[in-house]
Amino acid sequence: MATRIVGLVAVGVDKIGVLEKLNGAASGASKLAGWLRAQSTFGVTAKIKELTDASGCKVSARDVQDAVQSLIEPGDLDLLILYFAGHGIVKSGGDEQVLLTDVEHYKDEAIAIAPTVANAWYSTVPHFVVICDSCRNAVDPFGPLGTVAGKPALDRRTVVGARKSKVDVFYATEPSQTAKEYRGEGFFTEVLLDALNQPPEEVIEKLEPGLGVVPAWSLEDYLGTEVPLRAEQQKPPFSQTPDFLITSRTPKFIGYVTTASPADLGFREGPAERPAPSIDREAAARAARTRNLALDEVSAIVTANFPMSSHFTLTYDAGLSVHRKNFVGSEYGRQAFETRTGYSVLGGAVEKVLLSGGGAGELANTAEGQRSVDVRLYPPPYSSPPHEQRGSVALFFKGGTVCIMPILPGYIGTLHLMDGRVTSLSFEVSAQLRQNLGYTDADRRFLSERRALAASLSASGKLQRLARDEGRLLAGYIRQSKRADPTLGIYAAYAYALSGDDDGSRSVFDWMKSYGSLEPHNKLPPAPVPFDVAMLAGVLSHETALSSPGFAPFLPMMTLGWSVMESYVSTDSLHDTIIDAGRHRLNAEWTTFRYQDVCPMLDAFERGELK
Repeated sequence: MATRIVGLVAVGVDKIGVLEKLNGAASGASKLAGWLRAQSTFGVTAKIKELTDASGCKVSARDVQDAVQSLIEPGDLDLLILYFAGHGIVKSGGDEQVLLTDVEHYKDEAIAIAPTVANAWYSTVPHFVVICDSCRNAVDPFGPLGTVAGKPALDRRTVVGARKSKVDVFYATEPSQTAKEYRGEGFFTEVLLDALNQPPEEVIEKLEPGLGVVPAWSLEDYLGTEVPLRAEQQKPPFSQTPDFLITSRTPKFIGYVTTASPADLGFREGPAERPAPSIDREAAARAARTRNLALDEVSAIVTANFPMSSHFTLTYDAGLSVHRKNFVGSEYGRQAFETRTGYSVLGGAVEKVLLSGGGAGELANTAEGQRSVDVRLYPPPYSSPPHEQRGSVALFFKGGTVCIMPILPGYIGTLHLMDGRVTSLSFEVSAQLRQNLGYTDADRRFLSERRALAASLSASGKLQRLARDEGRLLAGYIRQSKRADPTLGIYAAYAYALSGDDDGSRSVFDWMKSYGSLEPHNKLPPAPVPFDVAMLAGVLSHETALSSPGFAPFLPMMTLGWSVMESYVSTDSLHDTIIDAGRHRLNAEWTTFRYQDVCPMLDAFERGELK
């Protein structure tokens, strides 16, 4: 048997002060460490860092980063497992934050999972596994946890001349769900340990005669069925559905098959007790398969050029029906502006419109009882210097919040607000230009459905599905339909980046940069590339900003972008006020702040230092 070296950073935090104390986070970390130690029977060398508050110690983000760094640095690992148990929140569908001891007092005392995963592709460790047994609920954006902005557990490393890591991610729940504790233990962790220590036949892969292993891909199928089934069979029953991102395949695996009993490893029978085979298990397995197939079909519809049928049933099976209902038809703001460029805002009132250098935007419709508040914008002509052709606009909302949006010549953006936060964003070519481009009502309906499904995948933390084998078709669609909603390009860029596909992210940037003007004869300038697309392509720089068509706005449009920003751009190249503002972003899909928190950035924008 070949020598195998496995590293584990096991983080368990029961108490953070601002939320109710947990009982099973620290013990879950210790139990997983116990499982790995038992793997020594097979000659596995275990390198373990346990970081828990079981004895009253504090766990900090620096502790986690130092532990990960110390295991990666020697370069001898075959597998590295990062395990997190404790309280967790989401700032947007794909922006999870696992909270650490002092998060009540220091808002960066959390581990941000999205950049951790993004950097894990470049860890130099052949196989990288992230396990999160924590809640993925949103919190009060104006409460004590509303501006938490954590750090990645590791930095991106250079992998020139080496293969990127295979990365597997296990979440105890879907976004918006609670990770349950049951009888004082983390429910997901108990089921996981049961599968690792006493794996059923369907989980085991034969590595060689007489030697079985547990790979991540078989755990995905098993846990996807077993966790919700066991949750339903508890008294009282509850709901919990795990979520996965699995990219490894044989010969990569998590552990060898052992025969140890739960008691031998220090955890008692309880919520992880395996139910006897029954029709319920078969039904749960069918439901899990149906859901995965439906998600695959939804992703295929977004990434391929064919219409959708039976959309209600499909999105229901995929668990996206509520999200889709919120997003479909989101372009129903006003679409015909005299300026052909601007925004319609639904669900809230706009109190002020600010342009770089102190210019005021024009509110076209503020009458009481109107469906939307409309903002006319006047893009600069082609004759303007490149640095003036890019542009951002600050929209101040009633209630004290603000967002920064790009000025996209020829496009009308529609924002939907909830409690002053931007929950959805879409763009359509201005009604005056559609006839010249040959847009039909059928084209608009198809684009609306595609956009709603992409937004639903984003809100449910599943954007990576758009970057599977067929994912390049989405970038191809964007290339072929150059007047598609620019948010589709943003979704595609994040899907590629979160899946470790830098070439895909760069292709989206290249195609969007080459779009050209919607109306060249009347000297309408080309739309700038969204900040997020340039950032994820790794081309964000001062020079890029000044070259036509440049980029806009001057900060990430999606809240998720703030978490992954340091993985793709040197923050030294950004205005100091932008970096500080990111620490105050609210829980929302699209970047929103309280304007009292970002006054320095808004002052710099008003002075013309930010475009």
